[in-house]
Amino acid sequence: MFSSKTKQTLQVKKRQIGIFHKQLELINFKRDITVVRA
Repeated sequence: MFSSKTKQTLQVKKRQIGIFHKQLELINFKRDITVVRA
């Protein structure tokens, strides 16, 4: 079992990774739009 502190750290990491993935998706999305326009 994880201690509560470890669980909190894992949740924070998961949230950071989620935000990172969303930013990546946004960048890819914008790139796709630029390619379509060009």
